[in-house]
Amino acid sequence: MDHVPHARRSNGRAALPQIGYVALFGFVVLIFCLLPVQGFFASRFGRIRKATVAIRDKRIRILSDVLLGMQVLKLYAWEIPFQKTVMAFRNQETSSLRRATYYKSVNDGLFVSSSALMALCTFLPYVALGNPLTATVVFPTISFYSIVRLSVANSIPRAIEAMAEARYGPRSNFKIRDRARWH
Repeated sequence: MDHVPHARRSNGRAALPQIGYVALFGFVVLIFCLLPVQGFFASRFGRIRKATVAIRDKRIRILSDVLLGMQVLKLYAWEIPFQKTVMAFRNQETSSLRRATYYKSVNDGLFVSSSALMALCTFLPYVALGNPLTATVVFPTISFYSIVRLSVANSIPRAIEAMAEARYGPRSNFKIRDRARWH
């Protein structure tokens, strides 16, 4: 930076001292608008994950029974009814996974747009109060918001989703020990 005479060195000041109390508007948007919405999506994802695990367990149990009783199925020509049952569970499982993916993509979209929303809710009042919007104000503020947004609006929902995966994933009713009775 020494070779550029007009470049201003960053002294590590955060957005709050740079633009004053107006920076709090961005934090209000993050804490009171985006985090509750992302928390809602994360809780819905947990419920959907729990339902998906239950449906998957039923489907696997039926498939195991079909494989174990294949001779009986063939003898009585029950292939089609069992196929319909397995496919019904598979369709429920796919529908549940599709809903979870929808919630995840909306949550990711909120994360991407949160930076622009935070900046908008900060810079509109800043300019409305008669302050000039310059690069020395905008870039440090956006950088600071990006750091906060990454840690708060991305890490917390991901942690909640991971906790839901850890909580409901291993709770499968179809245990390994159940398979031991077949061998």
